[in-house]
Amino acid sequence: MKTAILREAIEHMAAQPGIMACALVDAETCMVIQSAGEAADIDILAEAATDYWRLYKRLQKHFDHLGPLDTSVMLHAQGVINITPAANSVVVIALAQRLQTDWNAWQQEVRKLSELVQ
Repeated sequence: MKTAILREAIEHMAAQPGIMACALVDAETCMVIQSAGEAADIDILAEAATDYWRLYKRLQKHFDHLGPLDTSVMLHAQGVINITPAANSVVVIALAQRLQTDWNAWQQEVRKLSELVQ
């Protein structure tokens, strides 16, 4: 049952304006829990993007005075990778179009998903 609910939530998130695909990933193991969207390579991209997150976690003490990280955004020439913590070691990774996404609305969706994951 919970798998179906998570799947539905990820599909809803992948359908948001500007989002090409997204994945719920265990950042410690790089395992994709659920993914959805138009990008066929989202699972591979999400697994690779967890290295961005693990780099932050490894160096986190240097950023502690800034407070916890809300989201990490990498702007590539052909798109945006957004990594947002969901729960414990679980992150949501989104592949999006540049300047096409309402990131405030995205954060609200991630908070809803976080409640499901916890």
